[in-house]
Amino acid sequence: MLYLLGRADLNVVAITVDGDGLVRCPAGVANVRALLRATGGPEVPVACGSTSPMQGAVSFPDSWRDQADGFYGMAGRWPMPASASSTTGDAAALIASSLRAHPGARIVALGPLTTVAQALSIPDVISTNPVVIVSGGAVNGSGNMPTKGRVLPVVEWNIGIDPVAADKVLRSGAIQEWVPLDASNEVPLDSWFVAALAAEPRTHLGDLALTFLQANPSISRGGFYLWDALAAAAVTPTAVMSTQRITMSVLSSGADAGRTIVDSSGATVDVANHADFVEFTRGLLHAFGRATGAGNSYQPGIATIRLAKRDGVVTYRAPAQLPAGQASVSFDASSGTGFAAIIGRLAAGHTLADLQAFIAHGVATAPPWFAIEAQVDVPDGSQPTWLVDLPAGDHVVVCADRDGSGITALGQFVTR
Repeated sequence: MLYLLGRADLNVVAITVDGDGLVRCPAGVANVRALLRATGGPEVPVACGSTSPMQGAVSFPDSWRDQADGFYGMAGRWPMPASASSTTGDAAALIASSLRAHPGARIVALGPLTTVAQALSIPDVISTNPVVIVSGGAVNGSGNMPTKGRVLPVVEWNIGIDPVAADKVLRSGAIQEWVPLDASNEVPLDSWFVAALAAEPRTHLGDLALTFLQANPSISRGGFYLWDALAAAAVTPTAVMSTQRITMSVLSSGADAGRTIVDSSGATVDVANHADFVEFTRGLLHAFGRATGAGNSYQPGIATIRLAKRDGVVTYRAPAQLPAGQASVSFDASSGTGFAAIIGRLAAGHTLADLQAFIAHGVATAPPWFAIEAQVDVPDGSQPTWLVDLPAGDHVVVCADRDGSGITALGQFVTR
């Protein structure tokens, strides 16, 4: 939202909160209005959508929603407006009226598609020629939402919450661009981005972005990607993403409900299949910077520990000794096959050979003398670099297939 609100070439005319998304209503509306107030820009109408999907009762985990309700620690730090005049009650109606007032407007859908599906089904809305940009789906890689009966997930959360709505949007006839995990898993949110943002002369919205990231340091230490920011960048022509036109469907029922598949009986849309991480990150820094060349010099940091899997072969590189504290670890699944990585500390008297022998006996759980310090799921096609806090001791890096098989203890290093 900060990225879009800060662009001089765009006019944000409405913001709706998915009532069945990460944040619950009315907390979500309050958080959005606090953000709008903090930007100092003009008032934008805000509304809340349906609190349940069109079919079923799937929802994000309560712990995730609790964090979102609390604005990830920002609640109360960005003051609420004194007036509630900018809030309306029906998100689908707000989308419809906004499209009528601005034919050809773009909808950036960053959550479940319940509200968007309801809006597009209102008579005359499709005739306003909206463009829908969807942050969601996993077309040629793994999903990130646990799937019953499957070891590896095949469904992405935003689509899995309301598959029926996603299918309705896909088949609505609206022009669409989908930004699935295939592309967004290539843009990790790393600590070097935060450091570069802190070092740049920033706009006011850049200050707000930095405040949020610094208040939530765990976000840049591993596991988070710029999923929604990449979709927001698709609002305007960009060279940081490549797309392909495919015909696909959303499975709306069954064990794999929410799965996005290539299907000749589906709808034809543009789908992002690749993103240039460095160029995209430079673009974000430029958007939040005051200087003309803001972000141009950005480069991700050099990792001290590297783990890669190419064509089924795992490679590992690390110095024999590192200082205790934060270590940077890069993971490379760019060949298309993701994996799981674990870093753990050995108890005194144990070695890499001990762990290798333990694994060779077919025991999948960690032995009591191996304390897991970091566990990372590396998605298909991704190349993230994360920071890991490592106390003094002897550490081992372990790699496994994402279904928990193929466990291999790769190498040992020491921190002092």
